[in-house]
This record gives sequence, C-alpha cells and structure tokens, in this order.
Amino acid sequence: MTWIQVLAYFILPLVFLFAEKRIKLIQWLGPVILCYAAGFLVGQLGDLNTEFAQTIMEVSAVLAVPLVLFSANIPEWLKLAPKTLLSFLGCVIGAVASTTLAYSFLGDSISSADKFAGMAVGVYTGGTPNLAAVGVALDMSPEQITQATVVDIVLAVPYLLLLFTIAHRLLQLFLPHYQPLHSSSTSTTPLPDISIKGVAYSVLLSGACLGVCFAAAETLGVKGPQQGLVIVVGVTLLGIAGALFPSIRALKGSFEAGEYLLLVFCVAVGSLVDLELLLNQDGGLLGFMAVCMYGSIFFHLIIAKVLKIDADTALITSVAAIMSPVFVAPAARVMQNREIITSGMTAGVLGFAVGNLLGLLLSSLLGT
Repeated sequence: MTWIQVLAYFILPLVFLFAEKRIKLIQWLGPVILCYAAGFLVGQLGDLNTEFAQTIMEVSAVLAVPLVLFSANIPEWLKLAPKTLLSFLGCVIGAVASTTLAYSFLGDSISSADKFAGMAVGVYTGGTPNLAAVGVALDMSPEQITQATVVDIVLAVPYLLLLFTIAHRLLQLFLPHYQPLHSSSTSTTPLPDISIKGVAYSVLLSGACLGVCFAAAETLGVKGPQQGLVIVVGVTLLGIAGALFPSIRALKGSFEAGEYLLLVFCVAVGSLVDLELLLNQDGGLLGFMAVCMYGSIFFHLIIAKVLKIDADTALITSVAAIMSPVFVAPAARVMQNREIITSGMTAGVLGFAVGNLLGLLLSSLLGT
C-alpha cells in the first residue's frame, strides 16, 4: 500500500495543479478540496500505512511554512498589522464567548466539561496543535484527547467546504473589500515565476529552518505536542526572518514549492480520516464543540463588521485561529491574495502563543 500512497501524495497534487488551468470544474472546486477528497478515497482502499501518512503530513506541513513566507514583503505587511491584530483579537473574544456559552448551557451533557472547554479555546484560537497541548496540560486521557480531535475534524469538514468554495464571496457581501497595498496592483495571484535553482535553494533553506528548530527543541528537552508547537512557531519566525533578506525573497519558485507541499499535506490528511470513528462520535461532545467552533466564528464576524475589517483579513485570521497556520496559504490561494499570507501566519503564531494559556485559564475559571 505504501507505494500507492507515495504516488497519491506526490503525483495527485501535480495533476490537480496542472488540470486547474484547463478544466473549469477543477478551477471552481480548487486543488485543495480535491486533494482532501482524493486522500480520503485512498484511505478507504484499506491497508493504509498510517505511520508513513502521519510522517508525510507533519513534514510537508512544516516545510511548507517557511517556503510560503520567504516571498513575503515584511515592510509592506506592517501596514496591515493593526487590522490583523484587531481581527485576531476578535477571534479570541469569539472563542472565549462561545465556549463560555457552550459550558453554561451544554456543560451538564458531558463529563469534564471544564477541561473540554479549555481544549476548545486552545484549538479555536491557535489550531489543532493546541488541542493536544492543552489536553496534556489538563491531564486528559489519550482517549479523551483523541475523541476531541476526531470531533474537531468532523466539525472542520463543512468549514473547509465553505472556505474553499464560497466563503470569500459571501463575506464580501457584508464586509469591506480588501485594498491592495499598491494601487497599481490587484489581489490576483500573479503567474508563477519558477526556476529549478530557486526551488532547490528555497527547499534547502526551509529544511535548514526545520533542522534548527528540531535541534533547539531537543536541546531544550521539549517533547510531545509541545515540541510540535516549538517547531511550528520556530519555522514561522525563521520564515519571516528569511523574508527580510532581498536575496531570499527573490528566489523564484519558493511560494509555488510551499503551495505544492501544502497540497501533499492535504492528500495525507484526507487519507487518515477514519470513517468509522467519524460515525461513532458522542453526540453530547459534538454539540458542545459545535457551539464553541461555529459560535466563535459568528462572534468574530460580528466584531469584524463593527470594526470594519475587510473580508480577506477577517477570513485569513479565522483560518489561522480555527485551523492553524498550515491552512493559511491554501486559503490565500482561494482568495487570490498573496499579500494576506503574512497576516495569517502572524495571527497563527499569536494563536499558538496565547491559545494554550487562554485555554488553561478558562478551564481553571470554569472549574472553580
């Protein structure tokens, strides 16, 4: 089965990227959602090497982060920083408000509701890695952490479907449109400018970023989910630092290489979805987490409307908070707006930084 996985993980993204420019249906659906669907079908073939899939998923996601950041123009992004911070603050307020409501009205339907509330705040302000980190810190059992993770996946499916289809167009109906940093430019993604040398150098640099962060985590003795947090935050910061150097920012094909690896990640994630686990979920926990997740999105959008935050910034910070930074580049691709990537990545780093502490704090307050 492993050789089928290798072909699926590394060839299908290329096929979808190639076909996107030639087939209108694929262009409308987008390579991201097609990669998830294709991965799911591969996973249903049976005899899946889950360890191999997990490794591909983790490595491709982490390597992609610096690659998509290397091309970012940091001085220009600073002009967007205030809106990004306000939008992220809206995400945090939304997560805390919706989780508190879920605990107040549905807390009696599940055991350890205060701890699940802490995990919900962690995951919906900083993405999936925070869920496990908060769970471990609260001494939740592996079964409870797995259960919450699977519920999060179930709830993420409709969110992703909206995200990669009509969410951007819907938000533009009631939020301001994004204004490009240069009046002479548009938010449309430019045609790829790729060179083999540029791709090779950028991938080597990304690998070096990963190696440095892994070595730092090992030196500090950080293990388990916390090691993943250290590595993701580290490669994000190093990617942003690399973008400050014009020679790195000018590498041709860095962004496209990162985009390809993110599609590899999508196929791998899709193949790991366990249909049986999805169908056998506790309805109480599913309802509780649904209020937390979709309530946080609702409150965030209300805040974005009041503060007049544009649709692109609101959506990209929501993606970073709800899904984690690895989904930022695919979302920016759907919006055809590369300028917004650094904003999303920055929101993701903030989410990693505050999500765990916020989750632990709320769990402590609700449990008293």
